Amino acid sequence: MAQKLTAMLALAGALIGLTPAASRAQITSRAFVTSAAGGFVAVIDDATQTSVPVAVSGGPWGVAFSPDGRRAYVTSQNAAIVTIIDVATNTTVGAPIAIAGDAAGIAVTPDGRFAYVSVRGPNQVDVIDLTTNAVITSIPLANSPSEIAILPNGQRAYVLTQAFQKAFVIDLATNTLLTTIPLVFTHLGSSRRQTVSTSTSPSSPVPASCWSTSPPTR
Repeated sequence: MAQKLTAMLALAGALIGLTPAASRAQITSRAFVTSAAGGFVAVIDDATQTSVPVAVSGGPWGVAFSPDGRRAYVTSQNAAIVTIIDVATNTTVGAPIAIAGDAAGIAVTPDGRFAYVSVRGPNQVDVIDLTTNAVITSIPLANSPSEIAILPNGQRAYVLTQAFQKAFVIDLATNTLLTTIPLVFTHLGSSRRQTVSTSTSPSSPVPASCWSTSPPTR
């Protein structure tokens, strides 16, 4: 059965994140749907098929989870913050984490120590230490970095751009840019939303509608 730590899909201008499979023995499976226009995250309980709203300011956009599924981290596209949500209680935790500008995608490392956030205004990725909830470094990029995904082995991150169809590859050991990969889409404009996910050994062709490879099966 395929296991995916964070599943993110574009749904009518919203994003949806699924709690990690590793957490489902302790916490009921839930889907977190961000509504930038509404200013909230709708938390859907898979067992009861009901939802509750959690207010998040600044136009909530991206969602990522701690490996144990107990925390959700939500970016805001119109504010320089990342909001933390307690998955068990559907409440925000502490003050939002300050970042350098308007945020898009977010991904958490497999060990749960760091979160990587695409920041569009200054064109960079901010690295958050999740033990202190503070930015410890930034990685300069370009072209409005958007979605981000981290390999299951925690060695590299892949960042898509919003303005141009390319991907940046980041070395997570040194927090430096390794290379830039051009992506060829024959029928998509730059305004069309694209997503990125990772697997340990991608072998299938890149789909035309998004960049997505299947996670490892267990």
